Amino acid sequence: MTARPYNSQCLLSNWYEDRELQDFADRNFRQLKNNNKLLTQSWSKITNQLLQDKSPSIITDGLKHNQKVCLSAKNNGSTVAIGINQSEWVLNCQYVSDATNNKKIDIEPMDEIDVTGCKYISEDSIRNSRFIFNIESVDADETIQYGKSIMISVEFNDIKYYLASEKSFVKCASISRNNSVYLTKNLNYRCHWMFMYGFPEYQFEMMHKPVKCDMLNFIINRHTNENLNIEDALHYTIFGNEYEISTKNVKGSKSNLWKFSASC
Repeated sequence: MTARPYNSQCLLSNWYEDRELQDFADRNFRQLKNNNKLLTQSWSKITNQLLQDKSPSIITDGLKHNQKVCLSAKNNGSTVAIGINQSEWVLNCQYVSDATNNKKIDIEPMDEIDVTGCKYISEDSIRNSRFIFNIESVDADETIQYGKSIMISVEFNDIKYYLASEKSFVKCASISRNNSVYLTKNLNYRCHWMFMYGFPEYQFEMMHKPVKCDMLNFIINRHTNENLNIEDALHYTIFGNEYEISTKNVKGSKSNLWKFSASC
């Protein structure tokens, strides 16, 4: 760029000012071009970023079906795990020694296994890994949505699904007794669950929106219409004292609130 030649029809002072401004514009243009800050250069960068393949985030875009997650409770930070009562342990579990003579627990396949909550379990434990399956669609890449039917499964020796029991007051005749939650290989209508947003005043607005990581939710059985709940009662299992998991509706109770997080 060069400044305009002097013209007798313009004032000399204006011509000097025009030269200075023209030189400044020239230097500014070269500086922006060298730093790749021109509008055309910036737009090409933005276009390349938009066209790049990005993996969805479980925090902003929501969880996907068949994705390994951890399930934890709000009221005491407990983590849901697979547990077995001491009486069932005697009948259905055995110690097996491996090549290094380290004893490990081998659980034989059962029709129904209790689901319990443990407060001190590591996040990468196989007892704590959960998988969410979509019932209404076969698309595995679809995000988990509020109000849609799902199945919650584990892979502990074999694939088993969360089952809500209909047998009320079996273990004791107390009105506060709740329906137990089991793991079963036999699928039926009581294995169907759904997510509801953790704050009732926003549940209608959140229907069919993605369930995101670390958000508080209700997990409701589609048949019994009861929420997954963690009890104060303790079970003695082979892994120590663990909380009882049942289905119960308690208004305003933190024991009905759950959240998923990414598993290792």
